[in-house]
Amino acid sequence: MSNQKTEQEEEVRRPRVPFGSRRTKLQLSAKDAKALADAGWTCRWVSDKDGRIEQAIDGGYVHVAPEEARSVGSTDLNDKVSKIVSRGTDEPIRGFLMKIKTEYFKEDQLVKEQANLAYDDALNAGQPGGNVVDNQYVPEGHVNRV
Repeated sequence: MSNQKTEQEEEVRRPRVPFGSRRTKLQLSAKDAKALADAGWTCRWVSDKDGRIEQAIDGGYVHVAPEEARSVGSTDLNDKVSKIVSRGTDEPIRGFLMKIKTEYFKEDQLVKEQANLAYDDALNAGQPGGNVVDNQYVPEGHVNRV
């Protein structure tokens, strides 16, 4: 027996995902996701429908470059990471992998959460949508559990 290592043994082993295992088609590998997160980015798939790509760009999102998401394995003709995300009766909808600086993403989430909390407060006060409801039905013995 030789003490020399084979090429396979010398090769750095990467995490293996069994071929027949369940995996999502739009999920980045842990390595790609970590690299983008470490660089300060948060990623989202955006459907190319109803001007959503333009809205995302206006909101600070940019397209993910193919070399940043090798694990997804698909690009469109404009060298942007994309996949078909819906095959309904109309034309197939293509989703694009986009990224935004994590600080902006957190700011956006905070704004959404504040709106949700205001809505919840209105509901808890018996004022759905912020409007006063006359003659509102409240079940006998009702306890607000929020």
